Amino acid sequence: MSSNRSVALLIVSSLACSLGATPATAQMVCDNATASCTKQLTVRPGGSVVLMPGASSINPDCSFRPLNLNVQVRPKQGRVVPRLIAKTIEASGAFNTSSPSNCVGRPTKGLQVTYYANRNASGSDEVVVRITGPGPGRAGMFRFRIAIQ
Repeated sequence: MSSNRSVALLIVSSLACSLGATPATAQMVCDNATASCTKQLTVRPGGSVVLMPGASSINPDCSFRPLNLNVQVRPKQGRVVPRLIAKTIEASGAFNTSSPSNCVGRPTKGLQVTYYANRNASGSDEVVVRITGPGPGRAGMFRFRIAIQ
């Protein structure tokens, strides 16, 4: 396996683990062969749900590296809003599994992605995002299937 492919798989696995803080009904299922993950969520009409609570990319010196978010499939019954949030570097968080242990507990930034359902939305919606980090092979595809009830 090429080192670029290994890094991509590591990122997908790491991000899937970091998303575990969402409700138990929102399980992330990942396919390492395609470096992609799928997650099912539920939201009320006019409500919101956090798709990604704070993906981050950390340099070896513990500084923040920007991430790119590309919405591959846009929602039909709502909108997706990304924003940078303040967070703390975790021992096994997204995009920072190769960070030195001296980074754990330090402040950083994270990319939070939230879905906002339209007030008149009903049925289901879908969002597919691609997150890429600096360097070749650092990417993951994430599909969110959203039940609007």
